[in-house]
Amino acid sequence: MRGFGKIILFGEHAVVYGYPALAAGLSQGIYGEIREQRGEEHSLSVPLWGLSVKEKEDSPLGKALRSITQSIPLEKDHCIHLTPEIPCKAGLGSSAAMAVAIIKTLVKYKNLDWPLEKINALALESECVFHGTPSGIDNTVATYGGICYLADPQRFSLPLCAVKNLNLKKLTASFLPSLAEPVSFVIINTRKERETKRLVDHVREEKLKNPEQMEGIFSEIGTFAWKGYDCLVHKKYEELGKLMQRNHELLRSLGVSSPELEKASSCAYQKGALGTKLTGAGGGGCLIAFGPGKEKDILSECEKHGFTGFIAQIL
Repeated sequence: MRGFGKIILFGEHAVVYGYPALAAGLSQGIYGEIREQRGEEHSLSVPLWGLSVKEKEDSPLGKALRSITQSIPLEKDHCIHLTPEIPCKAGLGSSAAMAVAIIKTLVKYKNLDWPLEKINALALESECVFHGTPSGIDNTVATYGGICYLADPQRFSLPLCAVKNLNLKKLTASFLPSLAEPVSFVIINTRKERETKRLVDHVREEKLKNPEQMEGIFSEIGTFAWKGYDCLVHKKYEELGKLMQRNHELLRSLGVSSPELEKASSCAYQKGALGTKLTGAGGGGCLIAFGPGKEKDILSECEKHGFTGFIAQIL
């Protein structure tokens, strides 16, 4: 059972202040299964990340596991084994994908009839252990997948074509119709850990110092979400690349890029990318590159310079 990885295609940081953003579930995520292990209390194991935790441990991961198993008790002598296809701590929603994978695995194992709304709500409880007061974006995309338009409904109209609307605290998540065919992006991991809180605080401080300038930047970023979706639907790929470039330029002006992200971007453009941008808080983590038909070349060039990555489709 899978929890979807996610990228923010457009709108990070501006969405904190209610402006529209566009997020998408990835073809890669985290898969879960139940395994028996005699004579031990139930636990969680993620070998590819070097993680193993018992349910009663007082670590954040142990607490997150308990937040789930309190609602879906797991019998003794069983282990939840997770196989991730995305890196952790890289801005791809790994903690949310992990929570959703655990919940979906337990729901299937115990033959429970849980709607996705209930799975999403429990995943949010797990996210609170790691992030305090999360926006709800990561767990929602991890649960449902698909393409999601996010905005403050008090300030911005919701898309009339939305197939589902979900309320997330100050935002509404509008799931948009699927694309006629999947679109591929190269996900490039700079391998530099992000400091999300520091970056969000930095942008907030800049907004207090220069409110008019920052509102102008946020306002422009907020126009990219719907334009980007329209480009995806109608295959206006050169325009999509230009929107990504401009969004990244504005994020750089906010001070949330990094030398690693800029180097990865340069590598991608050398091999034919139409557009690149950081995804998530920035400061490290991942860059997304768009170059139809050039994905393998882009990934290979980035790997030559010490980055890692993979090719993903948005669904």
